[in-house]
Amino acid sequence: MLRKIKDYLGIEGVKIELQLEEEYKLSDRAVSGKVRFTSQTEKTVESLHLKLIEKYRRGRGDSALIDEYLLGSIDLDLDLKIEAGGSKSYDFTLAFELMKSEMDQMEDANFFLKPFVKLAKSLKKVKSEYRLEASAKIQGTKLDPIDKREISFS
Repeated sequence: MLRKIKDYLGIEGVKIELQLEEEYKLSDRAVSGKVRFTSQTEKTVESLHLKLIEKYRRGRGDSALIDEYLLGSIDLDLDLKIEAGGSKSYDFTLAFELMKSEMDQMEDANFFLKPFVKLAKSLKKVKSEYRLEASAKIQGTKLDPIDKREISFS
C-alpha cells in the first residue's frame, strides 16, 4: 500500500538534473545541454518540457518593477525507460527569441545614443537574469520532477 502511494506521488521515483555549460553566447539564440534522469525504481519518462525565462528588473526601492518573459520552450515526447537504480541522459537544444525593450532598440539602432542609453539603464538599475526550467512527465505519477538552473550569457 505504502509503495503504491510513493509511486503515485513520485517519491523515490525519477529525479532530473540539468547539466549546462558555464556560459552561453546571447547571439547564438540557443541553449544546449543535457538532462540526466535517475531513478531508484523502474520508470518510464513520457515527456520532457524545457523553458527559458528572463527575469527583467528595473527601478529602485519601492518603485522597482519585475517582469518575467518566456523566451523559448520545447515539449519532447521521449518514452525513455529507466532501470531501477539506473540513469540516462538526454541531449537538448532550446532555441529562443530575445525580447527587447524600447531602450534596447534605441541602443541597437543608433551608435551615437549607445553610451547615453547604457547610462540610463545603469541609473534605472536595469538587470536581466535568465533561468532554464525542466520538468518531466513520468508514467503512473501525479507529481512531475523539476529542476531549475540560472544561466549566464556573454
